[in-house]
Amino acid sequence: MALLMLSFGLFLLIKDRTITKRAWAWGLTQIVASLIFSYWMLLTIHTLENPAGNAKPGFLFWVPYAYYSFVAGFSFGPSTQELASAGRNLVNIVLTHAIPVLLLAVATMTLIAFGVAKALRSRDKSAALWLLIWLVGPVLLSVIATFISNVQFNVRYVIISFPPLMILLALGIATLPWSSLRRSRPDAQASLDPVKPGTASLAGMAATVVLTACLSIATINLYTVPGYAKTDSRALARFLRTMPPNALLATDNNRVIKMLKHYGGPLPELKLQVDYRTEDMSPERVVANMRRLPANAGDEIWLIEYRSWEADPNHLLRAELDRDSKPLAVHTWPGVTVRRYRPTWIGGSAWREARPSLVPVNQS
Repeated sequence: MALLMLSFGLFLLIKDRTITKRAWAWGLTQIVASLIFSYWMLLTIHTLENPAGNAKPGFLFWVPYAYYSFVAGFSFGPSTQELASAGRNLVNIVLTHAIPVLLLAVATMTLIAFGVAKALRSRDKSAALWLLIWLVGPVLLSVIATFISNVQFNVRYVIISFPPLMILLALGIATLPWSSLRRSRPDAQASLDPVKPGTASLAGMAATVVLTACLSIATINLYTVPGYAKTDSRALARFLRTMPPNALLATDNNRVIKMLKHYGGPLPELKLQVDYRTEDMSPERVVANMRRLPANAGDEIWLIEYRSWEADPNHLLRAELDRDSKPLAVHTWPGVTVRRYRPTWIGGSAWREARPSLVPVNQS
């Protein structure tokens, strides 16, 4: 909402030269907008230095990917996991999906161009100006924020720019002469043959067909392609009810703990968990604690792999268990995997005294 208010302030600044005519009014609106957030700032001022979001590769891709995901969601072209784990291979990942990405991008930009042209032809052109600032402003402000704060860019942070994109797409589709494709009824007022649409209109109609096809494929992918499927934490919570009472739970991303609690998944008293935002809970520290586990730490170790590319991209926990434990079984659901191990090593007795990443369930 703050991004939207800043963008609206910019709109007022540009529209009709408000700053020269009524500078005091413009300044007053910005003060009022800032005061609305003052109480929230006081409540959260102690967290301003905390990081938010995870680092993402491909700075130049952030803005176009935001608009791309607004249109296609996350089930068309490269998946979220592919992009997040690509690193320096990001360009190669995108190129492997070049054809569908280009089709969707060209179709969307064509229709948006029709929408902008329609808005500019309206009597009050300030509507077009506001839609463009609303579309671009929050996204660019969010990118700028990554240079002056600990906040990393995330598409959901700029979802406020989704409505103007849909409005411009709708305007673009509505302005096309669809009625010209229908054959008129023979009467005194109409000809037997409709007026043929021009080249530009045909391009817009073709773009609409391509966009519809891409979105249909994206919807099908969401429900049929495992790589695009949403994480099934409910099935994981049900499966954990079969966990032996003396088993130790480990996860390469502690975000799954909140999901399991939400869906009523039973958790053991202690667990090894990685949190990429906390140094004491880094994959390296958790592995070090794992090596100090006492011999009676548990009869089994259950490793939950959940968004590994975010917290443990090198799979350090899995590598440690694969090397020093006996694999028992692997259970998979969309977006999540459980690997069961039988410990075959004997650790040290100092485990309980030196375990910053071992947190009781009721404190995580």
